[in-house]
Amino acid sequence: MRQFFILLIIFFSCNTNSNQATNSDPATAGKLYSGSSVNGNVYYYLLPSGQIIFGCPTGGLENFNLKLYCSTSPTSCGTYVKNGVTLNIKWNDNHEQIGKISANGDIEINGSLIGEMQKVPNRLSASYDFGVNIGGTSMAETTKFNDDGTFLVSRVGGVDSGDGQNSSEWNSSHSGKYKINGYTIIMMENNGKITSHTIYSMDKVANPDMLGWDGNFLSKK
Repeated sequence: MRQFFILLIIFFSCNTNSNQATNSDPATAGKLYSGSSVNGNVYYYLLPSGQIIFGCPTGGLENFNLKLYCSTSPTSCGTYVKNGVTLNIKWNDNHEQIGKISANGDIEINGSLIGEMQKVPNRLSASYDFGVNIGGTSMAETTKFNDDGTFLVSRVGGVDSGDGQNSSEWNSSHSGKYKINGYTIIMMENNGKITSHTIYSMDKVANPDMLGWDGNFLSKK
């Protein structure tokens, strides 16, 4: 079987229910924090209302539907209060956490240091890789963004049964236009398919080395 170059990035599965409704007031988008823990990448989303969720909203922060999210993942929701350099969190299952806020705004929670994710520019001009290899199934994806608002996604994947005989591989590509607004990117494929995603970066730069995408990080080529 062809050997695929797989960029194994910390993979965190996020709840996808936030795609199903639109925030009537995009200005209320909160602050998304991310960092590493012993179990992989973690996300906390703090809303201006004093509510907090554990996880990464997908489909764009401006489109996040808190009520729907918490109806399906109640234990991932709670409230928070900032008191000086302390962040007091109470989750819906009544367990509590205390975070320590550093001078630069980073927060330490249960030994995990999380930092605020930043908006990316309205236009990108770079290619980003993402790949996974789970249970003999491999997939590598490269997304090329152009500063004229167009994109090209190339995918290659394969399945290896492990017996050296039953293997298969495939590749595909699609292109279209993209639009970035705040923490939301809309991908409009030439075939008419439209999807929205949460997009962010760790640093305020034109083409970040690591591009956040619905709870995963893509690496710039």
